Amino acid sequence: GNPFIEPFRATNTDLALEWYFDEGALLSFAYFDKNIESFPSSETTTILWADTGLPNSLLGSQIDDLIDAEFEVTRRTNGGGGNLDGFEIQYQQNLTFLPEGWMQNLGIISNLTMVDSKVDASGLPLTGQSDRTYNFTLYYEDDKFSTRLAYTYRGDYTTTNSSDNNKIRYRDPAKSLDFAASYQINDNLKVTLDGINLTDETIGDYMAPGIGRLITEQVTGTHWMVGASYKF
Repeated sequence: GNPFIEPFRATNTDLALEWYFDEGALLSFAYFDKNIESFPSSETTTILWADTGLPNSLLGSQIDDLIDAEFEVTRRTNGGGGNLDGFEIQYQQNLTFLPEGWMQNLGIISNLTMVDSKVDASGLPLTGQSDRTYNFTLYYEDDKFSTRLAYTYRGDYTTTNSSDNNKIRYRDPAKSLDFAASYQINDNLKVTLDGINLTDETIGDYMAPGIGRLITEQVTGTHWMVGASYKF
C-alpha cells in the first residue's frame, strides 16, 4: 500500500425536513453538500520499470527484455478533493385509509436519492458514487403473516478513474426485485421464504465510457431460501 495516503476530510452541510402526518407515516426531504478536501482514490498510469521501485530480480529470466519496458500500474493515491451534493426524498405509510379488510394491512416504503459529484482534478464523478438510486417496497403485515416485494435501483458508477478515458472503469446500473415472506405458526415457530433477484438481472463491468469495452459480467440468477426459527 501507500503509507503517504492522507485521511478523508470533508466539510458537510445537511438540512432535513420531516413530516409525520399519520401513525407510522413519514414524508421527508433532505439536502446535503460535502466539500471534500482530500480522499484516497485509485489511479492507473503507465511508467517505466525503474520508476516502480521494485527490485529487478522480479523480472526473472526476462530482465533483458523488460528492464526498459513500460508497465501499467494501478495504485492508491491522494485524491485532489472534490464536491458532492444532492437530495433525498423518503415516503412511507401504512395504507389504513383503504377499504376495511385485508387491504388496510398494506403499506409502502420508498426512497429517491439524487447526487451530483465531481473530482476537482478531472471533473469526473467520485468513484463508487451513483447519480441516482431509488427503492420501492410494497408490504403486507398482520398478526401472523407478513410479505414484502421490493424493487431497488442503483445507477452506473465509476470504479476506477483516470485521465485516460480508455482506462476508466465503470459498472452498469444494478436493478433487483426481491421478495420476502414469513408466517408465525405459533408463539414459538416461524417459517420464512425469501427470493432474491427475481428478474434474473446481470451486472456488467466496463472500460472506456462511450465505447463500453466489457470486462466482466456477473450472472447470479434467482436465489430462493426457505428457513424456520423456533424459540424455546
